[in-house]
Amino acid sequence: MTPAIELLNRLGHPFELLEYDHPSNSKDYGVVASLALGIQAQQIYKTLLWQLNTQAVVVAMVAADSHISAKALAKLAGAKRAEMLDARKAESLTGYLIGGISPFGQKREFPFYIDDTISELETVYVSGGQRGLEIGVAPSLLVELTGASLGSIKHID
Repeated sequence: MTPAIELLNRLGHPFELLEYDHPSNSKDYGVVASLALGIQAQQIYKTLLWQLNTQAVVVAMVAADSHISAKALAKLAGAKRAEMLDARKAESLTGYLIGGISPFGQKREFPFYIDDTISELETVYVSGGQRGLEIGVAPSLLVELTGASLGSIKHID
């Protein structure tokens, strides 16, 4: 049982737990989950840690088939610049391995920013705290439990 699942159980919130075999050689975690589970990539949200020019660390979330606009994230967070943290630092701060970083049950609390397209979904899937484990929740619950600010942070090609 991961800290994410323990937290949701302790709080008594409803969630769906899905498991799948994650190939060890794949790094496109969200897309792999989408294909393995038969869920649209737009419903699977990845959890990424970023550092602002203010030195603050924040969490940003977008759909698995999208990328985050550093400029849009920085603006939403009230900063001038943002850059994604390296994998080891993200793992150290959250207590989870890359590809399994859950927005729930992280070692520390961070400000959260989620792309506002999440509001269009009935269910969103996020990492359950390890590779091959997804948690399905209502987007409103994800926003409530993380205290997230919503905004347009998705990179537009």
